[in-house]
Amino acid sequence: MKEAIVRKDTSVDIVDSPIPKPGPGYVLIKVSQSLLLDHFLLAWPSPASDWKLPIFLGCEMNAGDDISGIVEAMGENVVGFHKGDCVAAFHEMTTSHGAFAEYAIAPYYTTFHIPDSASFEEAATIPLAAYTSACALFQELEFPEPWSARAKAAGKESIKHPLIIYGESTATGAFAIKLPAAANIHPIITIGSKRSEFIKPFLDENKGCLLLSSMAFHRIRTLRMACWFGFHPYVTNILRKTGPFSFWIA
Repeated sequence: MKEAIVRKDTSVDIVDSPIPKPGPGYVLIKVSQSLLLDHFLLAWPSPASDWKLPIFLGCEMNAGDDISGIVEAMGENVVGFHKGDCVAAFHEMTTSHGAFAEYAIAPYYTTFHIPDSASFEEAATIPLAAYTSACALFQELEFPEPWSARAKAAGKESIKHPLIIYGESTATGAFAIKLPAAANIHPIITIGSKRSEFIKPFLDENKGCLLLSSMAFHRIRTLRMACWFGFHPYVTNILRKTGPFSFWIA
């Protein structure tokens, strides 16, 4: 099979590699689409420039992690999947057999079926961005998951929990809006740029959700006022030391 290897100087070589065999708990996927996210080429910024991931980690790799395609084979102990299934998956980062190849390997527990209504292209955008948002919201911030009794009760009783998302025009940020909305978390105050118009349909203005420009305020007071005009005065408390505070940078 053909495989793309990102070198330490960030050049890319196309090489011939054997088709990998899935081990216990892993799925072999014939790749249809792979997604290129920032972490593939960029790591943490230095004062001078952005570090390239292969340089930062000191290794050369097939750095693709977001996969969509068709199940080719399964290892032992894999349940719920069969050869020919249309799936998307999250490859285990910094390991071999990534998404930049004709065939890739992923754990079966990070693999999911693609509904008929979704294309391979759409499905490939889900794994890392959705997982990152889910972990930030439901693990780190400890919001109730959409299927939980607490989330359902919040919807029925109109329980409010303000949430600020900074940088929602990213793929991760877009998922960070959809997931809390599904869990009846609102109002959602998003801070973005002129490239953020596409997320407006995800915001329910009737629940006080707002899109603010990152250039529209320079002081906390201005942000408080913007939240106030979102018809939820208590949102202004989220920036006070004594107020409820849920803030996440996407």
